[in-house]
Amino acid sequence: MSNLFSSFFKGWKLVFTLYLFVLLCSHLAVRYYDLNSYNTEIVITEYGNGFDKAILLIPTLQNESYLEGLTDSLSLSRRVLHVNYQNYSNELVEENKYAAFEKAKKIAAFIEEKGFSNLDVIAHGFGSIVTTHLITDQSIQFRTTTFINPEGIIEYELLSGYHLNQAVYAAKGIGYWLLDNLVPHFGLYDVSRLNRYYRARIDTDLRNIRSKIGAINIPVLIVGLPNLEGYNEGSVKEWERLIPQSNLIEYDSIKDDSFVNSVIDEIEELAGTEKEHSVPVSREIKSLLPFSNEHVVRVSGYALYALMILIIFSTFVSEDLTCIGAGLLAAKGVMGYWPAMISSLLGIFIGDILLYLGGRWLGDNAVHKAPFKWFITEKDLQKSYRWFEAKGPMIIIASRFIPGTRFATYVSAGIIGANFWVFIMYFGIASILWTPVLVGLAMVIGQELMEYFYIYQEYAVWVLIGIISSIFISLKVILPLTTYRGRRLLSAKLKRTIKWEFWPSYVIYFPVFIYTFILAIKYRSLTVFTAANPSIEAGGFIGESKSGILSGIKKQNSLAKFELLKSSLTHSELLNKAKGFINKHELDYPVVLKPDVGERGKGVKIIKSDSELEDILSTLDKDHIIQEYIPGKEFGVFYFRYPNQDKGEIFSITRKELLTIKADGIHSLEELILRDEQAVYLANIHFDKHYDKLYDIPEEGKIIKLVELGTHALGARFYDANELITEELLEKIDGVSKSFEGFYFGRFDLKIPSANDLKIGEHIKIIELNGVTSESTNIYDPEHSYFFAVKTLMRQWKIAFEIGAQNHASGEEISTVTHLLSKLTR
Repeated sequence: MSNLFSSFFKGWKLVFTLYLFVLLCSHLAVRYYDLNSYNTEIVITEYGNGFDKAILLIPTLQNESYLEGLTDSLSLSRRVLHVNYQNYSNELVEENKYAAFEKAKKIAAFIEEKGFSNLDVIAHGFGSIVTTHLITDQSIQFRTTTFINPEGIIEYELLSGYHLNQAVYAAKGIGYWLLDNLVPHFGLYDVSRLNRYYRARIDTDLRNIRSKIGAINIPVLIVGLPNLEGYNEGSVKEWERLIPQSNLIEYDSIKDDSFVNSVIDEIEELAGTEKEHSVPVSREIKSLLPFSNEHVVRVSGYALYALMILIIFSTFVSEDLTCIGAGLLAAKGVMGYWPAMISSLLGIFIGDILLYLGGRWLGDNAVHKAPFKWFITEKDLQKSYRWFEAKGPMIIIASRFIPGTRFATYVSAGIIGANFWVFIMYFGIASILWTPVLVGLAMVIGQELMEYFYIYQEYAVWVLIGIISSIFISLKVILPLTTYRGRRLLSAKLKRTIKWEFWPSYVIYFPVFIYTFILAIKYRSLTVFTAANPSIEAGGFIGESKSGILSGIKKQNSLAKFELLKSSLTHSELLNKAKGFINKHELDYPVVLKPDVGERGKGVKIIKSDSELEDILSTLDKDHIIQEYIPGKEFGVFYFRYPNQDKGEIFSITRKELLTIKADGIHSLEELILRDEQAVYLANIHFDKHYDKLYDIPEEGKIIKLVELGTHALGARFYDANELITEELLEKIDGVSKSFEGFYFGRFDLKIPSANDLKIGEHIKIIELNGVTSESTNIYDPEHSYFFAVKTLMRQWKIAFEIGAQNHASGEEISTVTHLLSKLTR
């Protein structure tokens, strides 16, 4: 059985493939046979053709089968024109195709084509809206109009507001869209009623229907049928109020002949009534008054429970919108404040717990399964956990009052494994504070709130642009200014835009790139510079092996000891080889682990213990070198030698300063970084590196090393040290360079006990050698200008082209453009 169960789940790919194939066939069939344009005209069927008097029967959108009996009864004494929506099917692109006024246009076209006049109209439910458009927009002159259980009053539709109702219809629309596009139906959905119902309601704008109802100036009979689906007493009463010349009659049943005869008698009586003599002034005045809640029936019993359940589920879609909707329902008297508030609060509580639990499940899988593991690491989770541990309560409470932040906050809390009971307590407190206020506010100023919605509708595009701009400015400028952290980070960001050393490399190198293109034209080769170092792949332009370069230097006593660790080895083999290297050379921790192919310090680790070494080696996915850690000062010495010359030159020297800060025993590490004028420039990098200690308060006087690597991009400070260039140093570097046959151009990264040792060329240890893409890093001295940097880089590349051209003239090969591009795109 277990094998069968396992085989079943192993076959999901086959099942999914078959599903996609059938779905594709369905879509192709719909397009090929043009099924979704199936008979888009309204069908109007005529009955009782022998009679002179005619009745136009306009049904509601659904459950219109009951009208068949009414049609049969009416056709015994009248000609009946029965409107049928069934074939009014799916048009994919034309907006508002299903709206009531569009249906009215088609019916009007039919009436004019057939030449009908002096018609009586009987409309039910949604058909009442269609009929209103026929009268007010299409100027069709009817003799009388009868509305059965009319609808269209916004206050009695769903959540009692246009925008709220549209949200509900839109949610249904999403479900229908999924049904249409993800279920193979071969056109059956397109000719079904489902699509028509939701589209007709979402396309029909009811905001101005009240004025159109009031503009009806012909005799009107309003029929209330409490036993018929769709009956709403408040809606029926409101139609009666808005049409002062109307008569309201209620019946228990529509299925007996007495109902038909009574309606016909009422119609004939209305047809003979002169409006100006039959409408009391009091009713005229009453029709002009604003909407009142007096006819709203407060739900109770099972209906109240059902409404509360609906509110609870609605919070899963939008908590704030649901609270507003519940408040509006309470304002209109549909339900009391307490049921509205409690159901909203309960829905929010359940939904937020589900978000947390969903995040908890995701967190257990995120770092192990695609696609989450592509974006989330164990380090990310640990960093977030420590941050949440220190700031979580404040964040949870704040997110309740900032729409749009809760989903991310609560899911993140679950992902990082925040304490469940702490989470429950704080978000519960926030919900209890927020929900009663929002529901109550919507209840008190609900109508005014909807007026603002209407104004927004008129200027939606500009309002949206304004809101987005305001949110952006608020998040990026105003909110950061309210905290010390935000002000310091914002200040540092502004200063980085002024200090060119922090500019993106493509900005710095743009003029240099133009210059190298000119050099390429001069030397008739785009890649002649790759011959500057024939012994290094592509001259060290890209993809060169650090271990290969260091192995090429014959004076190994000038190098920090190292060994290559191949990623093809097993974890135990890697661990044995790394520990063997440490033992062989009698080294102590720390040691350095860096990618064999890499740049700008990416992936370089300072390993401080056996356990740390074991953990990092378990994640090794490419070749690395393990290297002796050399204490002391770090310098970058840029060197070049023309092939036709016996002696080289030192182009520049850079002194690298590893940034440190001194603790005061008062502020946390995060605050110390923010307060330091140098550290704050790359604060986010320091935050990331020291994520596990950010909220600790170091003891007073402790020196904290923020940067362990001499890399400018990771926070090290660079200073021009050309004053250290001496003949003794040149002689030392020249000797090392010449021991590496085929090397002429690049930068040595060195560790030395002191600057004086560097000047005399003693106690030098080379930790890295880079080729033609080396930078003369002294340009990053804060005292140097952008123009100095560009000038220096241009001179550097000019020398690289010259050396490459000389080597190429001597028979050395150059890399092709295709070869370089292939390495760039790996």
